[in-house]
Amino acid sequence: MESLALLVEGKLDEAVGHHIVHAAGGRVSVVYGKRGVDYVRDNIKGFNDLAQGTPILALADLMDTRFNCPARVVTHWLPHQNENMLLRLVVREVESWLLADRANAAQFLGVSKTDIPRDPENLEDPKRRVVNLARESQHRKIRELLVPEEGISASEGPGYTSEMRKFVRDEWCLNEAMEGTESLARCVTAVSTFFEEQKG
Repeated sequence: MESLALLVEGKLDEAVGHHIVHAAGGRVSVVYGKRGVDYVRDNIKGFNDLAQGTPILALADLMDTRFNCPARVVTHWLPHQNENMLLRLVVREVESWLLADRANAAQFLGVSKTDIPRDPENLEDPKRRVVNLARESQHRKIRELLVPEEGISASEGPGYTSEMRKFVRDEWCLNEAMEGTESLARCVTAVSTFFEEQKG
């Protein structure tokens, strides 16, 4: 089975990366990063060299890069991109990809499907939208784990990442999400094409 390493900002991106690679018929060999976007940006050229022998799928949230266009990020970060380095920008944040599966996101969050945005890539702050949806959840557990307590400066609840990872693993439908997010569809196509070319 063909494999890719992952280079990601955090644990939620890691879960999404695993899902994409497995759906494309491959496996994840090793995971790098999980230290935020600055680590990905500052070390991407070194990982680009590493990709010569260890193919890598790197994911970064566009809204964290200070650029408005994915192509500009690639140009600035990797002017000499290795063909084995798949740098994909998540528009605008990984939560955009998760919300794009509107039916399952609504069921998971305990809200109406009509409350889930139809074009999540245009949300200013997708993560904040998820947390705000969780505030209105019918499920007490979702409210307690995803929403920060009053008076606390945190942007998310104590169980946000673990619960969202469970959603990715158990409920998120990649094919449904691809219909509503062009950046996700492009990422899946890039990974699938890479594996096909490796087999050929």
